[in-house]
Amino acid sequence: MNATMLKSLERLPSQSGVVEDASFATRKSNEAAPSIESRLGKLAATETLSQEIETFLLLLVGILGFATIVYGLGQVISFMQSEPVAAGIVLLLR
Repeated sequence: MNATMLKSLERLPSQSGVVEDASFATRKSNEAAPSIESRLGKLAATETLSQEIETFLLLLVGILGFATIVYGLGQVISFMQSEPVAAGIVLLLR
């Protein structure tokens, strides 16, 4: 199919505009390349910063969750060591 297309483009007169449009599109894409590269660089930098912030927040939430669990376990152990609860457990185990 490419060979057929190339043969048909060779037959087109230069005034048809198809050949001119193709060369214009190639020049335009070459001129836009540095702009795209700079945009991709900025996007990569922004994405890296976003990932660092997300990791920090996830770590912070994890630490707070762990502290909450430790505090809750401390409260449960404190409750279990109180005199009325200990007496109730002894009665249940008999």
